[in-house]
Amino acid sequence: MSADAIHINVPEHLKIFSQAIRPSINKISRTIDAMANPAFTGNNGRDSMEGLYRRTQASINNLADLVNTMMAEVVSNPAVPAATIHAHVGRYENNLYQLLDTCNQAVHCSDQGYPEIKALLLSGFSRQLGQILDWQQSLCNALDDPMSAYQNKPGSVNGGAVVFSCILNLTYPPEFEALDKLSII
Repeated sequence: MSADAIHINVPEHLKIFSQAIRPSINKISRTIDAMANPAFTGNNGRDSMEGLYRRTQASINNLADLVNTMMAEVVSNPAVPAATIHAHVGRYENNLYQLLDTCNQAVHCSDQGYPEIKALLLSGFSRQLGQILDWQQSLCNALDDPMSAYQNKPGSVNGGAVVFSCILNLTYPPEFEALDKLSII
Protein backbone atom coordinates (compact mmCIF):
# COMPACT_ATOMS: atom_id res chain seq x y z
CA MET A 1 0.00 0.00 0.00
CA SER A 2 1.49 3.35 -0.97
CA ALA A 3 1.76 6.28 1.42
CA ASP A 4 -0.42 8.32 -0.97
CA ALA A 5 -3.36 5.97 -0.39
CA ILE A 6 -3.11 6.07 3.39
CA HIS A 7 -4.85 8.50 5.70
CA ILE A 8 -3.96 8.08 9.35
CA ASN A 9 -6.32 9.21 12.10
CA VAL A 10 -4.85 9.25 15.57
CA PRO A 11 -7.50 8.26 18.12
CA GLU A 12 -8.42 10.96 20.61
CA HIS A 13 -7.10 9.02 23.62
CA LEU A 14 -3.66 8.86 21.97
CA LYS A 15 -3.69 12.60 21.25
CA ILE A 16 -4.44 13.24 24.93
CA PHE A 17 -1.72 10.80 25.95
CA SER A 18 0.88 12.46 23.71
CA GLN A 19 0.01 15.93 25.01
CA ALA A 20 0.19 14.72 28.60
CA ILE A 21 3.54 12.94 28.35
CA ARG A 22 5.38 15.39 26.08
CA PRO A 23 6.37 18.03 28.72
CA SER A 24 8.70 15.65 30.51
CA ILE A 25 10.89 15.33 27.38
CA ASN A 26 12.51 18.71 28.10
CA LYS A 27 13.18 17.78 31.72
CA ILE A 28 14.97 14.60 30.67
CA SER A 29 17.06 16.54 28.14
CA ARG A 30 18.02 19.17 30.72
CA THR A 31 19.11 16.50 33.20
CA ILE A 32 21.25 14.74 30.59
CA ASP A 33 22.86 18.09 29.73
CA ALA A 34 23.48 18.88 33.39
CA MET A 35 25.19 15.53 33.91
CA ALA A 36 27.41 16.06 30.87
CA ASN A 37 28.22 19.69 31.71
CA PRO A 38 27.73 20.26 35.43
CA ALA A 39 27.73 23.92 36.40
CA PHE A 40 28.99 23.02 39.88
CA THR A 41 30.28 19.81 41.31
CA GLY A 42 30.57 19.83 45.01
CA ASN A 43 29.94 17.67 47.96
CA ASN A 44 26.38 17.69 49.18
CA GLY A 45 27.45 15.26 51.90
CA ARG A 46 24.13 13.45 51.84
CA ASP A 47 24.40 10.65 49.36
CA SER A 48 26.98 8.06 48.54
CA MET A 49 27.52 7.00 44.97
CA GLU A 50 26.34 3.52 45.91
CA GLY A 51 23.12 4.87 47.42
CA LEU A 52 22.42 6.98 44.34
CA TYR A 53 23.10 4.00 42.08
CA ARG A 54 20.68 1.80 44.05
CA ARG A 55 17.95 4.47 44.05
CA THR A 56 18.37 5.07 40.33
CA GLN A 57 18.11 1.38 39.49
CA ALA A 58 14.99 1.03 41.65
CA SER A 59 13.45 4.01 39.81
CA ILE A 60 14.40 2.52 36.43
CA ASN A 61 12.72 -0.78 37.35
CA ASN A 62 9.60 1.04 38.55
CA LEU A 63 9.58 3.16 35.41
CA ALA A 64 9.71 0.10 33.17
CA ASP A 65 6.74 -1.41 35.04
CA LEU A 66 4.79 1.86 34.79
CA VAL A 67 5.46 2.09 31.05
CA ASN A 68 4.24 -1.48 30.51
CA THR A 69 1.08 -0.70 32.47
CA MET A 70 0.54 2.56 30.53
CA MET A 71 0.92 0.78 27.22
CA ALA A 72 -1.58 -1.91 28.21
CA GLU A 73 -4.16 0.25 30.00
CA VAL A 74 -3.92 3.54 28.10
CA VAL A 75 -2.38 3.22 24.65
CA SER A 76 -4.11 -0.07 23.82
CA ASN A 77 -7.48 1.05 25.18
CA PRO A 78 -9.47 3.42 22.94
CA ALA A 79 -12.21 3.70 25.58
CA VAL A 80 -9.89 4.97 28.31
CA PRO A 81 -11.17 8.20 29.91
CA ALA A 82 -8.96 11.31 29.86
CA ALA A 83 -8.76 11.28 33.68
CA THR A 84 -7.29 7.78 33.60
CA ILE A 85 -4.75 8.82 30.97
CA HIS A 86 -3.64 11.74 33.12
CA ALA A 87 -3.47 9.54 36.23
CA HIS A 88 -1.18 7.04 34.47
CA VAL A 89 1.01 9.78 33.02
CA GLY A 90 1.14 11.41 36.47
CA ARG A 91 2.42 8.19 38.07
CA TYR A 92 4.97 7.80 35.28
CA GLU A 93 6.14 11.42 35.63
CA ASN A 94 6.32 11.21 39.43
CA ASN A 95 8.66 8.24 39.17
CA LEU A 96 10.58 9.85 36.28
CA TYR A 97 11.08 13.08 38.27
CA GLN A 98 12.39 11.08 41.25
CA LEU A 99 14.85 9.45 38.85
CA LEU A 100 15.88 12.83 37.40
CA ASP A 101 16.30 14.26 40.91
CA THR A 102 18.55 11.35 41.86
CA CYS A 103 20.63 11.85 38.72
CA ASN A 104 20.95 15.57 39.51
CA GLN A 105 22.07 14.69 43.05
CA ALA A 106 24.73 12.41 41.56
CA VAL A 107 26.26 15.39 39.76
CA HIS A 108 26.81 17.09 43.12
CA CYS A 109 27.77 14.12 45.29
CA SER A 110 31.31 13.63 46.45
CA ASP A 111 33.41 11.39 44.26
CA GLN A 112 34.75 9.94 47.54
CA GLY A 113 38.26 10.04 46.11
CA TYR A 114 37.29 8.04 43.01
CA PRO A 115 36.52 10.50 40.21
CA GLU A 116 36.66 7.75 37.57
CA ILE A 117 33.90 5.85 39.37
CA LYS A 118 31.73 8.93 39.55
CA ALA A 119 32.35 9.54 35.83
CA LEU A 120 31.21 5.96 35.02
CA LEU A 121 28.17 6.39 37.22
CA LEU A 122 27.12 9.67 35.58
CA SER A 123 27.76 8.28 32.11
CA GLY A 124 25.64 5.18 32.86
CA PHE A 125 22.82 7.31 34.27
CA SER A 126 22.99 9.52 31.18
CA ARG A 127 22.85 6.50 28.87
CA GLN A 128 19.74 5.16 30.63
CA LEU A 129 18.06 8.57 30.52
CA GLY A 130 18.93 8.73 26.83
CA GLN A 131 17.09 5.45 26.24
CA ILE A 132 14.03 6.82 28.03
CA LEU A 133 14.26 10.10 26.09
CA ASP A 134 14.56 8.31 22.73
CA TRP A 135 11.53 6.15 23.52
CA GLN A 136 9.42 9.07 24.67
CA GLN A 137 10.37 11.24 21.68
CA SER A 138 9.66 8.39 19.23
CA LEU A 139 6.30 7.75 20.83
CA CYS A 140 5.24 11.41 20.79
CA ASN A 141 6.58 11.99 17.28
CA ALA A 142 4.66 8.98 15.93
CA LEU A 143 1.46 10.21 17.55
CA ASP A 144 1.97 13.82 16.49
CA ASP A 145 2.95 13.02 12.90
CA PRO A 146 1.90 9.45 12.12
CA MET A 147 2.39 9.85 8.37
CA SER A 148 6.11 10.59 8.80
CA ALA A 149 6.39 7.66 11.19
CA TYR A 150 4.65 5.44 8.65
CA GLN A 151 6.90 6.63 5.83
CA ASN A 152 9.94 5.79 7.96
CA LYS A 153 8.55 2.30 8.61
CA PRO A 154 6.63 1.21 5.51
CA GLY A 155 4.86 -2.10 5.70
CA SER A 156 3.36 -1.44 9.11
CA VAL A 157 -0.21 -1.88 7.86
CA ASN A 158 -2.22 -4.68 9.43
CA GLY A 159 -5.77 -5.29 8.22
CA GLY A 160 -6.21 -1.72 6.99
CA ALA A 161 -4.86 -0.20 10.20
CA VAL A 162 -1.41 1.31 10.54
CA VAL A 163 0.37 -0.33 13.45
CA PHE A 164 3.24 1.37 15.25
CA SER A 165 5.46 -0.34 17.75
CA CYS A 166 7.16 1.83 20.33
CA ILE A 167 8.85 -0.28 22.98
CA LEU A 168 10.95 1.08 25.83
CA ASN A 169 14.08 -1.03 25.70
CA LEU A 170 16.26 -0.31 28.71
CA THR A 171 19.64 -1.98 28.53
CA TYR A 172 22.18 -2.27 31.30
CA PRO A 173 24.85 0.33 30.44
CA PRO A 174 28.41 -0.85 29.80
CA GLU A 175 29.52 1.73 32.38
CA PHE A 176 27.63 -0.23 35.04
CA GLU A 177 29.19 -3.46 33.83
CA ALA A 178 32.58 -1.81 34.37
CA LEU A 179 31.52 -0.77 37.87
CA ASP A 180 30.33 -4.33 38.58
CA LYS A 181 33.78 -5.64 37.60
CA LEU A 182 35.39 -3.18 40.00
CA SER A 183 33.08 -4.47 42.78
CA ILE A 184 32.77 -0.97 44.17
CA ILE A 185 29.09 -0.29 43.60
